[in-house]
Amino acid sequence: MMGFLMVDLNFLHWSFLGLVLLGIEIFLPGSFLIWIGCAALLTAALTYLFDFMFMGQIISFTFLSMVCVGFGARLYRCMKFSKEKTILNRKADQMIGFRFKLSDPITDGVGHITIGDSRWRVIGEDLPAGIEVNIIDIKGNSLVVEKAAPPTE
Repeated sequence: MMGFLMVDLNFLHWSFLGLVLLGIEIFLPGSFLIWIGCAALLTAALTYLFDFMFMGQIISFTFLSMVCVGFGARLYRCMKFSKEKTILNRKADQMIGFRFKLSDPITDGVGHITIGDSRWRVIGEDLPAGIEVNIIDIKGNSLVVEKAAPPTE
């Protein structure tokens, strides 16, 4: 029954497992198997250096897997791209900083602007139609605008 514990694994088995896991990560990216693959490669290195027995290899692989996955999670959390606010598929946020002409006057703080084939509600100080405004923020479904400075030449 305990015969499977007598399996004679060496560093080549762990190296193969590590490379297979890294290869799977290339074709099925998920950023998890890479750390298990690294743990297998580290286990291969330890097995080569210290000639671990089977239980030592399993214990080191388990421990190194936890360490590598923890390291990976911490690494991804620290990376800049994961903290940035994405504006993909958020059309209103993509318009901040752009300059447009008011299609309707802003009266009592509310007006409209036509951008492409869309009509947007804008809020800001009262301004006449046709004047250029800058989009400075988004509040709910409304664009917050301010009067644009005249263009400098």
